Amino acid sequence: MNDKTVFSHKYMMMQKFNLRSDFELIALIHSMVEEKSDQSRLRDYLLKNYG
Repeated sequence: MNDKTVFSHKYMMMQKFNLRSDFELIALIHSMVEEKSDQSRLRDYLLKNYG
């Protein structure tokens, strides 16, 4: 996968969740992994939009 593709996907996710830094993105992902229902929601979102 190209670096630009990864950057583009990351940028779109940060826009979607209104995040301003990599730290906020990692914190969001961490909190979603801890809560099972949110983990499914994140997985479903990623598969629908990027998968």
